Amino acid sequence: MNRYDPIEHRYWIGELEVPSVTRLLPKKDFNMPAERLEMYRQLGIEQHELIKMFFQTVYPNRYEGKNRMLMALDRFVEKDAYKLGNLVCCERPLFSEEYLFAGTPDNVFENGIIDWKRSRVTKKDMALQHAGYDILAFENCFYRPVKRQWIMAWYDNFIDEFKSSEVYRPDAIETFLLHVTDYYLHNKINEYHARSNNGN
Repeated sequence: MNRYDPIEHRYWIGELEVPSVTRLLPKKDFNMPAERLEMYRQLGIEQHELIKMFFQTVYPNRYEGKNRMLMALDRFVEKDAYKLGNLVCCERPLFSEEYLFAGTPDNVFENGIIDWKRSRVTKKDMALQHAGYDILAFENCFYRPVKRQWIMAWYDNFIDEFKSSEVYRPDAIETFLLHVTDYYLHNKINEYHARSNNGN
């Protein structure tokens, strides 16, 4: 039985703990004081929870509240809804039993995947993250787009609008799977040396 621990952000396929999409990717160096980084992290969590609430309790209806960010989100989704198709899953843990990894995409639509960010991220990094979610969506969600749409979206507080960028790269899926292979190869190497250190 597959399971997910939302507190620790850990995933298991049967008894095997498997890495998440974000754990498989290279660590980012944000180059800022820890206090400021934590402040942005908390802000990102708050925004993410609001967006999750929108898609779980409002969408596909129109938002009628007064929160500025959600009003902007409503405008953004209404403008692009025809491109995305129906919402397939929102914040649902997905597992790849074929490749042994897991993850929780923000939004999988019939025709695309959206990942919501606090601010813009480089295309090459986002393409790898979307590649992992794409694999999970194909394996779990009946996601079969004619043309892949990998969208990074973020809220620009200064203009009170959501912006977006298409981040699809045709080489990203193969590269992501190399990261999966690299993860398990390193695990095997570390296990070998651990046994050697114990005299085995």
